[in-house]
Amino acid sequence: MGIGALWVLSGVAFGQEPIDLQALLRETQKTSQTTGQLTMVWWIPEQFWQAAAANNNPAGSAQSDALMKIMGRYTFISVVDGQLGPLGGVTYKSEELVRNSVTLKDSMGVSYSPLADTAIDADMRIILQLFKPIFTNIAGPLGQNMHILLFPSTGKDGQPLADAKSTGSFNVVLAGKEFKYVLPLASMLPFRYDAATGEKFPGTYNFNPITGTRLVNTAPPLPAPPLPR
Repeated sequence: MGIGALWVLSGVAFGQEPIDLQALLRETQKTSQTTGQLTMVWWIPEQFWQAAAANNNPAGSAQSDALMKIMGRYTFISVVDGQLGPLGGVTYKSEELVRNSVTLKDSMGVSYSPLADTAIDADMRIILQLFKPIFTNIAGPLGQNMHILLFPSTGKDGQPLADAKSTGSFNVVLAGKEFKYVLPLASMLPFRYDAATGEKFPGTYNFNPITGTRLVNTAPPLPAPPLPR
């Protein structure tokens, strides 16, 4: 099963959310194009977990709130790193090798290593153990070799390391390869429109990339239907 199929199925597993889940996944999953490598980095922002919790408990619950509070203490980075063989077989790197090759670099260039198990609270370790069989059931060996690494939720300056709705950026560095995330994510913003044509663009766009026309926040009204003769 390919990486793309995994994300489609993950949408089924967690249900349909008010946010555009597919758009969120496209922005947060990054793959390397290096020949002979199967490398993927997935930043899992808090909005993904919130959508999953809302789907499972539409009315909300104290348990869901407690779960989100625990998960909100961390930044989640999921990594798959493998070597493709000549016949398409994949030799995946172990969690230890992946952990030792990944850092997160904030917008100021400060680097952070994944948190050690001793720095993760017991409830969060239980949650991580629950993820493994879910990913394995969805994607087999690919999911089984998907390693979730936890980083602090805030940097040394006290600001969030990765906030999907705020302006900024951060990089995930995997064995020297950098995967950059530019914030805010377009999937977190309302669409913008060309007032003249009605064309719709991602919320991060300020201008129509073809005409240069400044975009507006409100969709223009539809033209009135012609009067019957």
